[in-house]
Amino acid sequence: MRDNLVIFGPTASGKSSLALELAKRYDGELINMDSMQVYQTMDIATAKPSREEMAQVPHHLFDLVLPHEDFSSQDYKRMALRAISDIRSRGKNPILVGGTGLYLSSLYYDYDFRNKDDEKRNYYNSLLKEEGIERLQELAREGFPELVDKVDINNPHRLIRLLETGQVLEEKTRSSLPLKVFYLDWERELLNGRIERRIGAMIEAGLLEEVEYIFTHYGKMEYLPSIRGIGYKEYFSYLKGTRSLEEAKERHLISTRQYAKRQRTWARNQYSDLVYIDGRLDLEEKIKLIEENWR
Repeated sequence: MRDNLVIFGPTASGKSSLALELAKRYDGELINMDSMQVYQTMDIATAKPSREEMAQVPHHLFDLVLPHEDFSSQDYKRMALRAISDIRSRGKNPILVGGTGLYLSSLYYDYDFRNKDDEKRNYYNSLLKEEGIERLQELAREGFPELVDKVDINNPHRLIRLLETGQVLEEKTRSSLPLKVFYLDWERELLNGRIERRIGAMIEAGLLEEVEYIFTHYGKMEYLPSIRGIGYKEYFSYLKGTRSLEEAKERHLISTRQYAKRQRTWARNQYSDLVYIDGRLDLEEKIKLIEENWR
């Protein structure tokens, strides 16, 4: 049986449509590798596959938790490995698709995840709400001075994980899981154009109504990873009346471009055996290239 196939790349690069076509042609089933698409009710801003697309081939690890519920890379790894095993046991090809580098790395490397501590996590979440992120930063510096510089101290989720586990993911040993990773590559200006068109399509599809729903139900919990997701947080100030809609759209565009840049950097720095696919190639050329390199 072939290696587990991975379609990776920056946002708006065309990963989902390519993976769907591959699944239809090669008896595959899709496994989500996007950290925002695990959340229920968060569909448009996350570019989640439509119901019609999901009906064409089996899709796994989408809509797993509500926006306020915790979901970690450890949770993802456990569930993804289970899905891969199940798909392969039925003689099908697992196809992982998404742009969350930490999810890919959780499978690509043998990270030593420590068990979660719900009591600690709940305590630090309460402390975040009551005293702010500065208090978490202070505790991290006091408790883990040798590790605090290795995490994004402005990311409360990362700080809480450090305080909860006393660990930073840093040791990278290649796992035994057979993965063939293809990266959809675009020139920056071309990708920026695709991002702008995608955001326009999201607005037309009802993005603002979705954001308003999320803001109404979870807006007071802006520390949550889901609520801080791109496509949501940029519009909260518009709903509060402190930013115009055009300003919110521009912030959405800038945030997405910056995220795409981080994804490109992650791919270059994390994986030595990527197969790059020129995004300008047509569908048949992309599939031919994948076929030639997928063993």
